[in-house]
This record gives sequence, structure tokens and C-alpha cells, in this order.
Amino acid sequence: MSKQFPGDPHVRVSDSERSAALAALGQYYAEGRLSMEETDDRCTAVAGAKTREDLNKLFTDLPQREIATAAGQEITYTAT
Repeated sequence: MSKQFPGDPHVRVSDSERSAALAALGQYYAEGRLSMEETDDRCTAVAGAKTREDLNKLFTDLPQREIATAAGQEITYTAT
């Protein structure tokens, strides 16, 4: 299984990683890959995400995308 967020999936996520995930979901919505309801549901899940694994689950059915976090770290979202 490929990981969207590198490292241990049980590590707690940062605000920067949550922000990057929200930005990616917004782009997927803008492309028509997610409905408004799906985007809202996933954004709510991002807000409640505690670990990298929690975030990874939200991107398994979407194409790969690289997003830069506020700290300058690039995160690659890939389908698993």
C-alpha cells in the first residue's frame, strides 16, 4: 500500500498537513472529481484526523497529486 504521507502512519498529523489535505480536496472538487457532499464529508474528516493514516484513507480513490505544506514539505497523494 502506498502512503500519501511519508513515514509512520500512526504519527499524529500537524495543522500544516491538515491544511494541505484540505487544499487538495478543494482542487479535486474544482476538477469535478468530488461532489459537494463528498468534499464536505472529507473536509470534516480532515478536521478530525489525528494520524497520517486517517488522512491517507481520504485519498485512496483519487489520482496522485503533490501538495506543498506551509512548512515547504511536499506531500504526494496517490491512489492505493
